[in-house]
Amino acid sequence: LIESNPAIPSIFQKLWDETLSNTNIFLIICGSSISMMETLMGYKNPLYGRRTGQWMVEMLKFGDSMKFHPRYSLEEKVEAFSILDGIPLYLKQFDDSQSIIGNIREKIIEKGSFLHIEPEFLLKEELREPRNYFLILKAISFGNAKFGEVVNYTQLDKTLVSKYLDTLSVLHIVEKIYPAAVDKERTRDARYRLSDNFVSFWFRFVYPNRADIERGEIAGVMASIKKDMNSFIGRKFEKICQEALIRMNRQEILPFQFRTIGGWWHKDREIDIIAANEETKEICFCECKWQSAQTGLLVLKELQEKAKFVEFFNTGRKEYYMVISKSGFTKSALKYAADQKIILHDLKDLGEIFAGS
Repeated sequence: LIESNPAIPSIFQKLWDETLSNTNIFLIICGSSISMMETLMGYKNPLYGRRTGQWMVEMLKFGDSMKFHPRYSLEEKVEAFSILDGIPLYLKQFDDSQSIIGNIREKIIEKGSFLHIEPEFLLKEELREPRNYFLILKAISFGNAKFGEVVNYTQLDKTLVSKYLDTLSVLHIVEKIYPAAVDKERTRDARYRLSDNFVSFWFRFVYPNRADIERGEIAGVMASIKKDMNSFIGRKFEKICQEALIRMNRQEILPFQFRTIGGWWHKDREIDIIAANEETKEICFCECKWQSAQTGLLVLKELQEKAKFVEFFNTGRKEYYMVISKSGFTKSALKYAADQKIILHDLKDLGEIFAGS
């Protein structure tokens, strides 16, 4: 509307100041372009100073998104969310009478499908110089999470990469994250990740394979997706597990109430989720495993070992351990967990957690 008539903000200003402000009308202005909406409310815009509030409409969480595909198993619902995230229009594209792989091919990979160029279409509306931005997004989608890794992958100047990452962060396309239970002001160990699962999937599997897709070599692209699917979903599964912990916290079924939650990393060590309460000095270390094989004893012992390196009230803290596994646990892991009082959850347990209030 504004692109077709740049005078629209001035027209709304006059209408509001002279007529609507003295009525009971509640005027809502909404739009999907973040840059456009922020400009609309900016200092130099005619509507500046007239808003009474603003709301960033976020994507649905997994607990709500899973309801879009009632015929899928919980495993398939996790896979669908890991690919599409919580955008209702995208979730509605998948047919839950078809397999996940079938939907990926028909609804995303094949030319002419609605989702095939959706991220490209949206990002080009928001960004100038899309080529360099796309290169950075591709780098992050392939696991280059540190600033230096992004610079090395893209071969772009550091100053440019910093500028582009700042822009992507403002647009909520990229998140800059820090280790949990660490003072952000005192650490430089930041990482970058894509905020949207579907943008991540598109830059991981569609954008790098555009030439093959254009040639009609769909079978090869699908073979690549099948090969790397578990690894891709594994990172998104952590997001779902974190949501599950937040639900458990709200339902008061954890050993303590945490106030902080997030991932943790330092050098070559990483823990998927840490949940902590500084007041009570309690902390929970959690690993999330998305794999076909049962989770074994080694994972539990490695988690306990890595926890020793987390600097959080090192003396006098109360520790808890949790492992969430798609395929359950080996007998030795179950016995060790019982002896060590480690909390174990499988996919069935997650289903019950999300079925609760």
